[in-house]
Amino acid sequence: MLFVLSGSRLMYVGLSFQPLDTETFIQLHEEAFRYLRGIIKESIYDQTKLLVIDEQYRELNLNQRFHRCATSAGYCIHACVGYGPVSKGKVEAGIKNVKQDALYGGSFADKVVVCATCTTGLRPPPMLAYTAPLNAPPWQQHFDTDERAQLRPRLMPDSLLRKPPATDTRRAAKTGLITWKANKYSIPMP
Repeated sequence: MLFVLSGSRLMYVGLSFQPLDTETFIQLHEEAFRYLRGIIKESIYDQTKLLVIDEQYRELNLNQRFHRCATSAGYCIHACVGYGPVSKGKVEAGIKNVKQDALYGGSFADKVVVCATCTTGLRPPPMLAYTAPLNAPPWQQHFDTDERAQLRPRLMPDSLLRKPPATDTRRAAKTGLITWKANKYSIPMP
């Protein structure tokens, strides 16, 4: 996943070496906020199934687990129009750069080498009384003077980062019975 701040274009590349699920999606967000040392006010997403379960006339049915984490952390979720690359150009350009400049044609010994290739390993400087050096790149100056002040402290409770207990959905047969571990159980009729 790629996280891009809108003004300075400061990027964080979040890597996962397994298929993304909701837990990994939340963990990558937490890593990005830790890297930035703050939480944004709003975030715009592609219409990934990890976020948008369904859309009807721009009415979105969101992944409730992720929505709960975002709401608790204090930022708003917005989704791009489906199949609308114009609305997500900042991220698309960054993905292209990561794929073409960092990963394309490379062979990597292990996950550590891939991570080192995609990231500089540098964190933004501390928030306290920092002024960018005169020779800092323009994005760094913009981040330090404008965007850093708009980031809010990370206050994500650990309970939201933990995976909830597993639940299993069952469909009742016409007889009013459900099957679980090869046993049949009756359920109350509505």
